[in-house]
Amino acid sequence: MGIPQEQLTFFQTQYDEGKESMWEQGWKTLQDLHPHIFNNGFYPAGNIPVLQTLGKGSIAMAPVWSDQSLSYLTQKLLPPEVKLLQIDPPFAGSAAYLGIPSDSKNKEVLYEFLNWLLTP
Repeated sequence: MGIPQEQLTFFQTQYDEGKESMWEQGWKTLQDLHPHIFNNGFYPAGNIPVLQTLGKGSIAMAPVWSDQSLSYLTQKLLPPEVKLLQIDPPFAGSAAYLGIPSDSKNKEVLYEFLNWLLTP
């Protein structure tokens, strides 16, 4: 929203503080959406409460885990009008952590491995 087409790749792969002004239209769009968000922006904690809220018809759209959503549809816990759409490319999910225990042997090799994993 508001970012010129020729800048999209840059914003997906790099950062330049001087270009943050291009975000303004996107922030305005999000602010304009706020009055239309369920329960003044309340987000249930976890996938199951979101699916339950969707199943009760209190909301019409939600980001949900596909496996649980399919299960809820199969169990008829969601109305048949609910359709699922997979985002492509999919999000990776929740946080993933990497670490090296302080008493590890061969730390230098492990650091090299972590640096490789964190390379784009």
